[in-house]
Amino acid sequence: MGYDFRAYRETATLCPVYAITPDDGYYLHTFYDVCPWSPSQRYLACTRFPFQDREPNHRDEAQICLIDMKDRSLTEVYSTTGWGFQLGSNVQWGGTDRYLYFNDKVDNEGVCVRRWISRPARPSRWPGPCTTWHRTTRRLSVSRWT
Repeated sequence: MGYDFRAYRETATLCPVYAITPDDGYYLHTFYDVCPWSPSQRYLACTRFPFQDREPNHRDEAQICLIDMKDRSLTEVYSTTGWGFQLGSNVQWGGTDRYLYFNDKVDNEGVCVRRWISRPARPSRWPGPCTTWHRTTRRLSVSRWT
C-alpha cells in the first residue's frame, strides 16, 4: 500500500521531520536498544496493534509491517498473536535485509519466527521467544524455558 509521508508538525522545525506510519493503527518497534532499520536503511520494521484501549488477549492479532522508505509503502508480512504493548513482537533484523525475526505463539507456546521478507514461503520457527540479534557475532539469542 503506497501513501504519503506527512510532516510531523505543521510549524517549522530545524530539519524535516516526518511521520512515516499511516493513520490505520498504532505502531511500535521494540526497545530503544534494537534498531528498527534494515542493514541497508531502506526498510523500517514495526508491529501494528489493532487497538490500545484494553489489554490484549491470547487471540488478538497484531501485524508485522515493513515500511519501504524508497517506495513509500507499507507491507504486512506476518500476523502474530505473540505481542504486547511494551515490546510489540520484538521485531528485529538479522545481518541483511533478507530476514526479519520476531515473536509469535504456536499451540499456545512462544516461538521465534524468521520470515524471509521477499518470499511468501513458510517462515522458520524455533522454540522460545526471540531476544536479540547480535550484529557483531551474527547470532540470534532465543530464550528457552525448561
